[in-house]
Amino acid sequence: MKGYGVMLKHRWEIQREIDQNLLSTALDDYALPHVDLYAVTSSGPCSKRVSALIDFLAEQLRQN
Repeated sequence: MKGYGVMLKHRWEIQREIDQNLLSTALDDYALPHVDLYAVTSSGPCSKRVSALIDFLAEQLRQN
């Protein structure tokens, strides 16, 4: 990672870089308000791929 700065990212987006000591966290005590997030799909059953993606994202967001 080059450069300096502060950015707001979800931990799951940068966990690999944190583990490799390429990034470090700051302002860990600062919390943003929670937001509601919805997965909107077309009517009818979702494909297995879409369902798997929604399940994966839901689990990742629950952990963080």
